[in-house]
Amino acid sequence: MSLSHRERGHQTQKAALVSLAVGLTIIALQLYAYFQTNALVMLASMLESVGDAIAAATAFYALRVAHRAPDKNHRWGHGKAEPLVTLGQAAFVAGSGIYFLIQSFSRLLSPEPVESTPIGITIMVISSVLILALLIYQHRVVDRTHSMSIKADFLHYMNDMLVNIVVIISLLISGMGFDRFDGAASMLISFYILFSAWKLARGAAEQLMDKEMKDEDRHIISEIILAHHGVSGMHDLRTRQSGPDVFIDAHVEMPGDLTLHDAHHITEMLEDALRRRYPTAQIILHQEPAGIEDHKLDEAIQQTSGRADA
Repeated sequence: MSLSHRERGHQTQKAALVSLAVGLTIIALQLYAYFQTNALVMLASMLESVGDAIAAATAFYALRVAHRAPDKNHRWGHGKAEPLVTLGQAAFVAGSGIYFLIQSFSRLLSPEPVESTPIGITIMVISSVLILALLIYQHRVVDRTHSMSIKADFLHYMNDMLVNIVVIISLLISGMGFDRFDGAASMLISFYILFSAWKLARGAAEQLMDKEMKDEDRHIISEIILAHHGVSGMHDLRTRQSGPDVFIDAHVEMPGDLTLHDAHHITEMLEDALRRRYPTAQIILHQEPAGIEDHKLDEAIQQTSGRADA
């Protein structure tokens, strides 16, 4: 069942606060472990957690802004606050990845011994349990809300879980005297962090560039509109998502002998049906007499695609 704007805001902001609390706890644990082990891979994991905590804090702020009601200066709402902040998160994550790539290369050339590996492994296991519990919770929130900010945070912590596994393996091998493995494992983590930053940036850019919603959603919208007995056809469906908000724009074809009052009544019923599926949707439906010849966006797109394929 789809959530209302208010319910979505409450669940996503709560998830951001829970994520921040978990992140701060893990930072404290891993910082202690780094001083005990002198393992660069542990420091890399801890600073990755710092990035997660900052991301959670900024996500909470972005979600509060994104769920504000439209005002006279933002009549389309504030939904793009989510992808804007996500883009900033991606830049921060990328910067962390580049920094640790440099540090990892230095440690690989000049390895240092890793100490007190049992303490480090114990703390990484505790951190992993906390992250696993958070991931289960966040996955449920993302399924219900489709929030880009919480999804980005979920990916952050999914990365952390994989990083923790690499850290544990690194501590075990480094503890056996293979000091260079610490730098090699840190370098592997750095590349993964950079890949994650690229995925976040791409998703945010798609929303900022008003990419169409998924084909599945477009099909559902078309089915809802065409299911009404008063609708003869439709064309030029345009959709986009901006944070919590969904925007639907389409040309709806109706019998030419309908009165303006009847056409308006059918449109109201279509909008109600669409909002039952997409409660946060802002909808614009243009009524047209069926069969008239006019400029169609669908035809223009097909012509452009045809020229591109030629």
